[in-house]
Amino acid sequence: MKIKLNILLFLISFNGFSQKNFEKIDENARNMDYSPNKELAKELTKGLTSDIDKVRSIFIWITDNIEYDFELLNNQELQDKVFTSNNTIIEHTLKTKKAICSGYSILFKNLCDKVGVESVSIEGISRQFLDRVKRKNEPDHAWNAVKIDNKWFLLDVTWASGNGLGNNFEKDFNDYWFLTNPKEFFHSHFPTEQKWSLLNKKLNINEFYDLPLIVSNHLFTQGISLITPKNGIIEISNDNKFKFIFTSENIESEISLIGFPGETYASLNNLPAPSDEEYFENIDKYSLMIPSIKLINKTVENKKTTLEYRVIHKSLKNISLSINEKQTAEYKVKWK
Repeated sequence: MKIKLNILLFLISFNGFSQKNFEKIDENARNMDYSPNKELAKELTKGLTSDIDKVRSIFIWITDNIEYDFELLNNQELQDKVFTSNNTIIEHTLKTKKAICSGYSILFKNLCDKVGVESVSIEGISRQFLDRVKRKNEPDHAWNAVKIDNKWFLLDVTWASGNGLGNNFEKDFNDYWFLTNPKEFFHSHFPTEQKWSLLNKKLNINEFYDLPLIVSNHLFTQGISLITPKNGIIEISNDNKFKFIFTSENIESEISLIGFPGETYASLNNLPAPSDEEYFENIDKYSLMIPSIKLINKTVENKKTTLEYRVIHKSLKNISLSINEKQTAEYKVKWK
């Protein structure tokens, strides 16, 4: 099945492998030149004995050498030529050094197959910041699971390779998407076959869309564990207040919330539209932004922090979580 990724390419391993030093393997893979006359999989894994090292070498080579193919994404005629079989997809990817997500995924599986590492290509729905107003029901992305030491792990070669917006792609390796924790991975990847979530509890599509919308994996890499809310919905009580509770391994982390949309002083107070002269004479009044929410109390007990906010105005629709001044996740608002 042909899978397209026409959205922003996005954007810590959870097991013992996260502590492994891959520096030499990464360097060798990045310096490996592709030649149609040589077996790429064997060249990439020459001298490597463990499955994890073989998988790492293949992963690094693809992320370093394959760019996202916007021409293929936007050209239906070209897609009809390329997507006739997995072999033609692989041939096109290696020839052009470009692919869309299914090409990345199929190539990764093919190279793993050739060196005896079990892998699958997974289809499903992706969810990123630009999707916050969308709810998709059809697969739009592809990624992989790989079996290492008799245990399955998840990875996304496409998202690890770089970032794209519009029709521009920028190489920017992101190691986060190598053997990612399944609980974190599920925030942005909903597999068509639920077994490939690798979660003990299978969640449905509604639960998937009720999770926080992840803007940055910063949420998962800073030692922050959220207690309240338990999903991506913040409930506002009848007194227009709500609490945000979390634990933090780093007491120096700065955690704050920002409400959207904001209101200007003028709109909040129903001021009539001013003339140009009136506006520039009173620009501070007419352009002053009034925050949607206000922090009214903060308590810290050991590693547990409770932030209590009051809603300033009821135009509030979304609340953004900032960690160390970096927007990290977005929550929906539910009024009681």
